[in-house]
Amino acid sequence: MPAAGNITESRGAFEEGEKLAMEQNDRNCAAWCRIFIGKAKVKRLPDLKEQSRQEMLDAAGVITEIGE
Repeated sequence: MPAAGNITESRGAFEEGEKLAMEQNDRNCAAWCRIFIGKAKVKRLPDLKEQSRQEMLDAAGVITEIGE
């Protein structure tokens, strides 16, 4: 399977993880999922690089705020 397929699958898994975390009101886990989604987008979707970078910084802010 090509690397892009792996990125698509992993991104989907992290998006599902983020959804489940939000349902459980687990902002920390949701933020970590968002960071990994952003990383996948930076690697494979260069047009979204700056947007993805900002999403990861926002997620890092949540993690820092929570302290986990």
